[in-house]
Amino acid sequence: MRKKVITVVIITLAMLNIAQLISNIAVHRISTDAIPDEETALAVGRAILSSVLGEEAVLLNEPFSVGYLDTHKQYWAVAGFNNPEYLGVPPSITIRKSDGKVLGIFPLPVEVGNT
Repeated sequence: MRKKVITVVIITLAMLNIAQLISNIAVHRISTDAIPDEETALAVGRAILSSVLGEEAVLLNEPFSVGYLDTHKQYWAVAGFNNPEYLGVPPSITIRKSDGKVLGIFPLPVEVGNT
């Protein structure tokens, strides 16, 4: 009987030790998101907006604000400042955090002759 109690105690302690190790690994998990933070979201958002709308549109609407678009923190919103010297709506972009997919750019560029 005593051997069984000792065996159960040893197994229980081993299981608790394994559970603690797993918990420590989960706490120190590295983010695998393509756009993990505000700094990255801003850099990627500005680069894409510059490419699509032109560098001037981006420069005229500095500074850009960055934040989560949703309560689940899955989508980044990068938006320009409403500058009175810029004729038009300040540029903005929505980027998915997990893979960097662009979900929207506003305003969409209008090509001359196709309006």
